[in-house]
Amino acid sequence: VGLTGQISNMEITDSTKNLAATKLIYSSNRDANFFNYQLYVMNPDGTNRIRLTTNNTNDSEAQYSPDGSKIVFSTNRDGNYEVYTMNADGTNLKRLTSNGGTTFDYQPCWSPDSAKIAFVSNRNGFYEIYTMNADGSNQVQLTNIQNNTYFPSWSPDGSKIVFETS
Repeated sequence: VGLTGQISNMEITDSTKNLAATKLIYSSNRDANFFNYQLYVMNPDGTNRIRLTTNNTNDSEAQYSPDGSKIVFSTNRDGNYEVYTMNADGTNLKRLTSNGGTTFDYQPCWSPDSAKIAFVSNRNGFYEIYTMNADGSNQVQLTNIQNNTYFPSWSPDGSKIVFETS
């Protein structure tokens, strides 16, 4: 429906009780250069596109919280990739992780109850799975595979996290 540019990390949910049921969130470089992805929301039919972020870096890997009130995403706006949250309308931006240098904190994923976020970090040398509370507190390394792990995803009851390793 008239979309141009590259779209990555689109999430579609089927819940009928929140914003995530009526809006798609995605990252695109449609209004910027090839290396500058921003976050947008739109209706499932492609109408009512709204840009949520505006900066000269990449915002990506966005996901609505299960209740639809918040968005978690990764961005390199501070020089390296960190995990941030904001309200579903793009307000109240909050940085949850803070690791400088060449550390990447990314691929965030909400727990089913919105209380925790799983994410990937290489802060200890390898890409491992971590969790933290939704406010960024209590960051805990879950895996110690000493190999690269990616794409954490919670089980429906929130008791387990599945991931990929290479």
